[in-house]
Amino acid sequence: MILFENKESLKNIVRFLKNYWIITEDDKNAHELYSILVYIVSKEKISKSIYPFLLIKNESPDFRFMSSDEKIFLGVEHIIATVQDYKMASNELSQMSIGSKLDLSYYSPFHKLPKDEIFKGILNPEDKYKGQGHNGDRPEAEWVEIIRKSIKDKTKLLNKKSFNKFDQNELLIEDDSPVKGMNDLEGALEKLLLLKDSMFDVDDVIKYDRISILSKKYLIYDVFSQCKIVDKSKESLIKLYAC
Repeated sequence: MILFENKESLKNIVRFLKNYWIITEDDKNAHELYSILVYIVSKEKISKSIYPFLLIKNESPDFRFMSSDEKIFLGVEHIIATVQDYKMASNELSQMSIGSKLDLSYYSPFHKLPKDEIFKGILNPEDKYKGQGHNGDRPEAEWVEIIRKSIKDKTKLLNKKSFNKFDQNELLIEDDSPVKGMNDLEGALEKLLLLKDSMFDVDDVIKYDRISILSKKYLIYDVFSQCKIVDKSKESLIKLYAC
């Protein structure tokens, strides 16, 4: 649990984040903690928090926000948006010799690789890249599909009876996609909006009140409504909070 008494609490969080590193990439709790803290301090530029509140780690959803009268007023579910074949290869790469590299364009959300081909994207230092490359609008198309699938999967979870619902329910997506060279973020977000209906099944009666994305560089806040983009880099947050 973390108590946020006032805006000064955000400065303390930024000081903590200055030296926070995720040592093990498959550490789910570390990713969740980092994402929610960056989200809270970054969104303050757009949407002011109401203090005091208590941040509580839990499951289904991953985080709960409790007000001073001990009422849970917000639940936030976290997901890492990625391609599983890429994650498996990335984990294997960490065990390889120095200089080994990963051909990111070899991994795509549009096709799942056979088990015996997943590690073929790992290259020796002298090897040439053999993937298709991220050319044209392929980076945007693949990024959109990865995010779309994450929203669809977590919306199914939200609609299960066992999932706790509150006055407000949000989804926070941590972008860990293998996409490289995406130059048109605005265009990608427009494509994501056009595909919105495909993210929900007929049985999905309940939808998240707000969906935000922590991309490599930015917080994309409230994707399907306000769609505000905020610099979430440590340098930006340190400057903002004068830490």
